[in-house]
Amino acid sequence: MPRTLLRVPLEDRHFNLRDIQKFNCGDQRWARKAAAWIRRPRSIQRARDLGTQIWLYTTSESEIAGFGSLGPWHVQESPPDASIIPMLAVRSQFHGEPADQPQNHYSDQIVRDLVAEAARQMERLPVIGLYVDPENQGAIRLYKRHSFATEPGLTSKDDDGVIHFAMLRRLI
Repeated sequence: MPRTLLRVPLEDRHFNLRDIQKFNCGDQRWARKAAAWIRRPRSIQRARDLGTQIWLYTTSESEIAGFGSLGPWHVQESPPDASIIPMLAVRSQFHGEPADQPQNHYSDQIVRDLVAEAARQMERLPVIGLYVDPENQGAIRLYKRHSFATEPGLTSKDDDGVIHFAMLRRLI
């Protein structure tokens, strides 16, 4: 029987939940950054101010397995050029889960849901994108499985000076 995540809009009351306060998705640079992002109400408010929607993804037992976000992507000046996934993460204890469903891991479910949500918001161009740390090979494989492709020359430098490259996917 498939184990499917449920999507719940992130609300201010969620910041008091232990699963948010202790959110951990790994020890790697990119994992620490994602965990810090979801734990900080100020980061979330800044994202919301830019038009980003943020969701928690929970198991049928109401455990938070991860989170995802979707917002407008302004590659050039306004209006938005596409939709962007600013941040996505799966809690460490849910990496590779459900193990008996390799094509339906929680990370795959979150990506599919965000792509579907972007397709419903077609006032933006029919493209969804994201930036990924070049050392995060697991995420790169995940996004490639979902038809994202590297966009040469489109990069972003984070606060730590790490250059991330863009991956894009057509929605239609």
